[in-house]
Amino acid sequence: MRLAILVDPSIDVLAKILKPGQGHTVKRELQVAVAKDILDRNGLKSKDEIVLTHDFDESRFSHMTDEEISQLVALARKASTTRDVHDEKQK
Repeated sequence: MRLAILVDPSIDVLAKILKPGQGHTVKRELQVAVAKDILDRNGLKSKDEIVLTHDFDESRFSHMTDEEISQLVALARKASTTRDVHDEKQK
């Protein structure tokens, strides 16, 4: 009950952060973080997963050796990790 009572005042604080003025300034990064948090809490978050639109056809890889498939998997993991590191640097 106590937390529920604080919802409206908290929304007012976030609204002030999104609309700086009246003698105070708020860093753009904080404004973006607040906006993303509000959207996320309202179910408007971007997906954290890759959605395949086609069925996986394993026969497309039948001509590859086990070593080649292992290398392909390693490269895919490296590309995913590189993107994650790049995303973290942008935050």
